[in-house]
Amino acid sequence: LEGRFTSYAGLDLPIQWSRPDGTPIGEPTLDPVVVSDLAPGTQVFTASATDIFGGTTHAQVAIEVANREPEVSITSPSSNAYRYEGEQIVLAGSTSDADLLHQELPDDAVTWNVRPVGQANPVFSTVGHHGSIPGGALSAGDYEIEMRGTDLGNASISDTTLLTILPIPPGESLPSVTIIAPEVGSVFGLGGTADAIRVAAFASDEQDGVIPGTRMRWTASYEDTVIVLCEGGEIGGAAGTDCSDTTVSIPLSPGAPVDFGWELSVQAIDSANLPGTATTIVTVDPGIG
Repeated sequence: LEGRFTSYAGLDLPIQWSRPDGTPIGEPTLDPVVVSDLAPGTQVFTASATDIFGGTTHAQVAIEVANREPEVSITSPSSNAYRYEGEQIVLAGSTSDADLLHQELPDDAVTWNVRPVGQANPVFSTVGHHGSIPGGALSAGDYEIEMRGTDLGNASISDTTLLTILPIPPGESLPSVTIIAPEVGSVFGLGGTADAIRVAAFASDEQDGVIPGTRMRWTASYEDTVIVLCEGGEIGGAAGTDCSDTTVSIPLSPGAPVDFGWELSVQAIDSANLPGTATTIVTVDPGIG
């Protein structure tokens, strides 16, 4: 914002700028002032100047602030993922509003809709950056998952991913899997590689009883990136590898942006080669450390 007021003697007078709500912007000055964090729409700023005799004059300027679409990205489930009937499915995503210094959208401005592919009506909906689809909510088939964010200026944009739900063979059941560590929302990061992360889980099913860590696999997913962190010795890993309680790290490429919301998943594979899956979300921030 820049303006000029002069006294009767032709001298420049300091200007006091005020925001549309009347809040002063700094102190009276002869220099231009910079404002940020403006809501979309017409914003009217007021300039005031007072001379040595106490006479004050005002002027106003209207600025039209354009509204840019927010950014929305699904981080879980990963692209073209598959799950079995009865599994809980973690939903997670990130948003950013460039018009508000790239702040995250409010949770109530983020909606999820899950639709069978080719159908318009959702079979499951929820609100917020994080949530889950309860086990049994989706029958076997292909689904489109949509995450939509709407900003204060009513600009709306969405991201989508595809999910396949597979049927469970007759007479079988999926392993039940519980993640012991890490906790949801844990933050890791040091230099260019994630800190050592303890991953631990317990799994069992009706047919096999307790499923050993040699039949577990841990992965880390972010958007289309999937990294195998630990693979049990009975399902493709090095002989004897036990993934029930171990330490892993997530490698980050040079220059990777901070605040990655990674989906950490553990699969326990039973004797019928059916996987039970559990998932948690952690942040990997290479700026820490």
